[in-house]
Amino acid sequence: MPRPSPFIEDQTPLDANNLNERTVYAIGDLDALLTQNKTNLVAAINENLESIYALPNKWNATFYLDPISGSDDNPGTGDAPFLTVEKAIESIPPGGIGTIYLKAATTCLINKNIALRGRRIKLAKWGTGDNPIVTTTVSEGTDTVVLNYIGVDGGHINFDKVDLLLPEYDGDKPAHSTYNSLLIPRYNSYGAVGISFHYNKIILNRDFKLINGFNYGGGYDFLVSQFWGTEIVVNSANARLLQAHYSPTALYFGAITITDNTDSNISLPDLIDGISRNSDGTPRNVLANVSL
Repeated sequence: MPRPSPFIEDQTPLDANNLNERTVYAIGDLDALLTQNKTNLVAAINENLESIYALPNKWNATFYLDPISGSDDNPGTGDAPFLTVEKAIESIPPGGIGTIYLKAATTCLINKNIALRGRRIKLAKWGTGDNPIVTTTVSEGTDTVVLNYIGVDGGHINFDKVDLLLPEYDGDKPAHSTYNSLLIPRYNSYGAVGISFHYNKIILNRDFKLINGFNYGGGYDFLVSQFWGTEIVVNSANARLLQAHYSPTALYFGAITITDNTDSNISLPDLIDGISRNSDGTPRNVLANVSL
């Protein structure tokens, strides 16, 4: 099976007559998305893929980031890299496109909430050594803990040979029901959103989520998320890869592995939650493990 495009160029559309090589996890409004026939469902996904992967002609930036010796007063070049992820992202104008290279074998900490605002951004490995790691900080509230996050309000963010770590937290407070994840697709004026992961590791801890598509101001228009060559490490049975809400979502998985460090025999559908449930407790807006 060929690897999908690593970023936004030449994204191959789905073909309703030849989908044997892909497993699609489709999440969304049953009436609007999941009850459609195969051809209509594929057409809806492809229509939104065009929006997500279209190249804007506004900006094409390249920045470098070293969380150890960089400085946000630097210009973000290889010789004078930035220090933080937020500075690198915010140096690309909303709606623009850019690549941010993270120094290998380092850990990049999200210290504040960041809004993508329609940017198309690729986070990639810079140099030799282990993949760089992107993680976030935990803040204690009165009753819960919250995570700083990247708000994917339009555009696309791709993690290519960049690992993601949901933080370890040994306190007793549960995660906030909404602000419990590293990536939050949310309502925006930029249209559909995309999040993709290639040749990396995702480490899930505690009751945190990697992606939480909560209904922020009405929900995102359409989310397409792609996992390719990814190892998912599950250290808690309460952790989730995705918590979905009403807005339509299509998930693509290829060449992934799951390392389950719990006693729960975790499988991929176990890592996907739908917020809307039937009377028997099963997710109403999640159709999992559907081979179209």
